[in-house]
Amino acid sequence: TIRGYFYQFDHSILQLLRLSNGLDSIDIERIEDVDINTATETTAIQCKYYAKTEYNHSVIGSPIRFMLSDYKNRKDSSRPSVRYRIYGKYESGQEKLILPLSADFLRKHFLTYKEKEIQHYHHNELGLTDDGLDEFIGLLTIDINAKPYEEQYQDVLSEIRSCFSCSDFEAEHYYYNNALSVVRSLSTQPNVHDRRIKKADFISRIDKKELLFNEWFIDLKGRKEYIREIRKQYFTL
Repeated sequence: TIRGYFYQFDHSILQLLRLSNGLDSIDIERIEDVDINTATETTAIQCKYYAKTEYNHSVIGSPIRFMLSDYKNRKDSSRPSVRYRIYGKYESGQEKLILPLSADFLRKHFLTYKEKEIQHYHHNELGLTDDGLDEFIGLLTIDINAKPYEEQYQDVLSEIRSCFSCSDFEAEHYYYNNALSVVRSLSTQPNVHDRRIKKADFISRIDKKELLFNEWFIDLKGRKEYIREIRKQYFTL
């Protein structure tokens, strides 16, 4: 479970570091797990880590229905549309998903479902025609071949080294440690409006060469490994 949280946090950090403009921002746990906001568009990302689970359509069916409902609500209220992305790591079963999606495949495998023995047709309940489903499909990206946990983590450290021109140790124990603390803090804010941060503010908040005690970072590294690395860095000639 905790690796799932770290995977989502790391993905959030990665999206922030890769924003091209310091005024661009992300939201944590707003529309979806991570929402990317640029001057031209918003992308809502559902990010999940199921490295030991076989992919089945039902696993992403609920998020897709939520996204479709959000799409319909925006249409009905004349609010700007957003892009949607499902990003997940699965052990196997990726061949079951046929891309690009068709309206028929979407209806059959994601929008038709049973709950408490009652058959639901989500598209009908929302009053959506094929034209509406096709427009939604144009806004939806599904990636169920996401990078493994460690590979994404190394991508984060690489972005940090590039951003701060720092050593491997500094990237992990200073900047990543701080980044993890900032993103985790954002995710726990009760007011949804307080879960947004601009790239420039994020960079400023993590740009501190202080070795902070972050319980989640210690859990990630493992206490023995963490102590060994600190000893090697500071107490070994």
